[in-house]
Amino acid sequence: MDFASLLSAVLMGIVEGVTEFLPISSTGHLILLGEAIGFQGPPGKTFEISIQFGAILAVIWLFRATLIRIAFGMWRRGSAEYYYAINILLAFLPAMVLGATLYGYITSLLYTPLVVALALIAGGIAIIVIEKLRAAPTIHTVPEIGPVAALLIGFGRRWPWCRAPAAPAPPSSARCWWGWNGARRRSSASCWPSPPC
Repeated sequence: MDFASLLSAVLMGIVEGVTEFLPISSTGHLILLGEAIGFQGPPGKTFEISIQFGAILAVIWLFRATLIRIAFGMWRRGSAEYYYAINILLAFLPAMVLGATLYGYITSLLYTPLVVALALIAGGIAIIVIEKLRAAPTIHTVPEIGPVAALLIGFGRRWPWCRAPAAPAPPSSARCWWGWNGARRRSSASCWPSPPC
């Protein structure tokens, strides 16, 4: 590996690491950085997938106690873990349907640097506006979210249809709009489904 490729890999890794746990799009930032430094095509895409897999493993490790608790407790009907799992599945449903039906359209039109940059700007503005307009939080944990709200949050996470892939607003603002407590929201944000489209 030459020095330029090594430097590109280091920069991409830093951007992924910094953006993954913030309410912004790590994918969007990787797309913009890849464009800026010329780290594109199959090598760039392979690297993006690899470091995002590492980020997924980091999230699994960070939330391992919660995930283990849910995995064993979700089978008890009426338990908090049961409702957690139901809400996660409902929030995942829009991503699954939209991703399966609109994949070609989404990747050809929405994964361009211009669209990503505009989505980051629009998403940032949306976060600020929704944070200012929202009512006082009434929901403090995932099991407290009702099924309709969980489904609507799932659609919010797909705004504008599969996050374009840079819209940071939906993950935080969709939950915020439905009254999820801010501190708890940030601590469990990565437990909400956000599969690639």
